[in-house]
Amino acid sequence: DNRGVIQASEWFPTAPRGNLMINAQNRLFIAGIASTSQAVYFSEYGVATNFVSASLITSSTAGAPGIFNLAEGGGTVTGMALEEGAIYFFKETLVYKATLSDSLYTLVPLKPFDGKSQGTGSNVAKAVFTSGNGVYFTTPDNQIMNLTRIDNVDYPQIVPISDSIKPTVDDVVFTSSTGISYQNRAYLSARSTSDSLNNDTVFLWNERLKVWESPIVGWSVNDFTIYDDGTGQALYFGSSVDANVYKVTEAALDNALGVTANWRSKRFDFGAPEIMKELANFYVEGYISDNTTLTVSLLLDDGGYTQTYTAEFAGTETAYIFNAEPFNLFGYHPFGYERFGSSNQPDVKKFRIYLNKNLKTVPFYNAQVEFASDGESQNWEITSFGFNVRPSSQPERRALYRSFQ
Repeated sequence: DNRGVIQASEWFPTAPRGNLMINAQNRLFIAGIASTSQAVYFSEYGVATNFVSASLITSSTAGAPGIFNLAEGGGTVTGMALEEGAIYFFKETLVYKATLSDSLYTLVPLKPFDGKSQGTGSNVAKAVFTSGNGVYFTTPDNQIMNLTRIDNVDYPQIVPISDSIKPTVDDVVFTSSTGISYQNRAYLSARSTSDSLNNDTVFLWNERLKVWESPIVGWSVNDFTIYDDGTGQALYFGSSVDANVYKVTEAALDNALGVTANWRSKRFDFGAPEIMKELANFYVEGYISDNTTLTVSLLLDDGGYTQTYTAEFAGTETAYIFNAEPFNLFGYHPFGYERFGSSNQPDVKKFRIYLNKNLKTVPFYNAQVEFASDGESQNWEITSFGFNVRPSSQPERRALYRSFQ
């Protein structure tokens, strides 16, 4: 039926046996070999099964099998990736860059290694993966890195992209992580704490916007793959808690269960962190489906220390819904505004609400907003929100004052 099936593997007793493999530049590369963990073997040019008489590379190796003996430092080879015509070999504290053809070989450490510093490398094989613009990997000190080119720099740079979420990743365990790039997003699974028995969280890096999206909590992923079952490519994952493989869909439905979704903003101090403020009004605009109940929370001062406001908004509350037909003079729309040849209306409707009823005047310094939903196939999008804030009429608390002499 043109669908994937499990087959018995074919054995090649004379080939090196390792658990890391990559197919690049007409050769099969194998690492993770127990007896020579620092080495990478590669097959004969154009013959992926021939490793006979493999020897250390020389300028005359040409199309024969060979060995990269990466003994400079960093320990065991932990991962491999192909990017920009080069192959990257990862160790815990070092990354090698190799270029290889049928007659020319170069092998250099991406960054110098002197044995006196931690350097940069990866300790998790499945957390090394390639996207359309670089290689992602995790480091032994819990950083998420992107090996890519930077504007005006003509050689690959290792960029820590997890700095903005450092308080989160500091507590995360990446030792069993796996990652993949799919539809302009990088997915990386992890254990949320050292007490977690399996991977239970997936981090999402938006490659187009260069920002982190909210992590998916409760998603237990042991490995990812992209597979075409005859209806087009889709993302699949093997579970880390049971012996099943699942297909990832765009529907907000977890198999037969509902999905909890949320987004929380940064702390807004409105350009005056030292001034106490009070909220006169709060405005939200977006799209919502009929079956959705959206919970809006306002957190005053550092995650709600001073006050937390909560309101629910249902997609069936017609008083707040704007559902006008799109204006379409002479059948014309700007390019990209509407789908070609389609008159179907989306299942989400525009809404606009003001949350000011029974709003208590509570002084605060900063504020956050959070949007959340919980249920089957709920669908919402926030396009804008705004605060109407004014200086507080109440004086500062005297308990906060100190002598300054």
